[in-house]
Amino acid sequence: MRTMSLYAVAVLILFSSVLFGQSSTISVQGVLRDQNGKAVADGTYPMTFNLYTALSGGSSIWTETQNSVIVQNGVFNAKLGSVTPFGAGVTFNVQYWVGITFGSSEMSPRIELTASPYSLGLKGTSNVFSAGGSVGIGTLNPSTKLEVAGDIKVSGPATFNGTAVFSSTIQTGGPAYIGQTSGQYQSGFQIEGSTSDSINSRIRYDAKNFSLYTPYSGGTVLNADRSGNVTLNKTVGIGGAPAAGATLDVKGPIYMQGALPFMARYYSAGRTRVWDVNTGFSSSQWVGLIVGHQDNGVNLNYSGDKNDQLYCFANGATNTIWIHGENVGDYNAGSWAAYVLFINKALVDGQF
Repeated sequence: MRTMSLYAVAVLILFSSVLFGQSSTISVQGVLRDQNGKAVADGTYPMTFNLYTALSGGSSIWTETQNSVIVQNGVFNAKLGSVTPFGAGVTFNVQYWVGITFGSSEMSPRIELTASPYSLGLKGTSNVFSAGGSVGIGTLNPSTKLEVAGDIKVSGPATFNGTAVFSSTIQTGGPAYIGQTSGQYQSGFQIEGSTSDSINSRIRYDAKNFSLYTPYSGGTVLNADRSGNVTLNKTVGIGGAPAAGATLDVKGPIYMQGALPFMARYYSAGRTRVWDVNTGFSSSQWVGLIVGHQDNGVNLNYSGDKNDQLYCFANGATNTIWIHGENVGDYNAGSWAAYVLFINKALVDGQF
């Protein structure tokens, strides 16, 4: 049986997923000649490829067999990884050699993988990644556009979204500074900025609390400790600037759990000795209080034990709040009118 020999005239490494957004493959090209130096006959041949971490010896870390490699004039071209993906065990961060089996035994020597011209461009002065997708440093599965599994250090100057960050260091598990630092900070992170008159403002987080400091407001504006207690030291305006003297000024209604916390209504009736009216407010959501009344012949403090009655109650039959009025005096029945304040029951029950 005549043996074949392999002469590799070119080895091209193309990381398609980086350069072209496709699956990762390596293109290997070579020439097949017999022992007399004659190119093998045109046709398709089975070939097995292995990756090694050494020029000789050792075990392969990846292998695949391509059963129909096209050979013309002795020249073959195979894309490694097109049959068996490389997987997580092949990281391409160390030197690899390709072993090619044509026939019954692997040919020698193995072929050293070298960089393609496009991959060399990633080491140039501009260092621009032209392809889409995500970039991972220290991770093979980045979950964002750029994910760094480890510390980041920016020696500055640097910009984020066009905003300059000077002399900055960003680290995990230690002190981090963004902006002009005024001194050593023990833990967490600190962001500092300055205005034209060199007055610093700071956002600081450490193992104990988070704080926002602005000199224009006279010190710490917001502070949150590790127990979850939040302190806001300044006035707040929602929907506009707070009015003078107001700690909280909301320009509009305030809703709690999707409902107003308070609602007021006015109810009236003609002359009657007993007055019962369904307000329509749910007794499971609201509590009703009489906060005022107008009377015409109704005296709620008539005399002795003959006081008239005017109150709200929860009617179990309708699950709503009712108003009850009763004239027990010696006078004729009067006209009833009442102001009712409805309070969201969650406030009364302490659920807010």
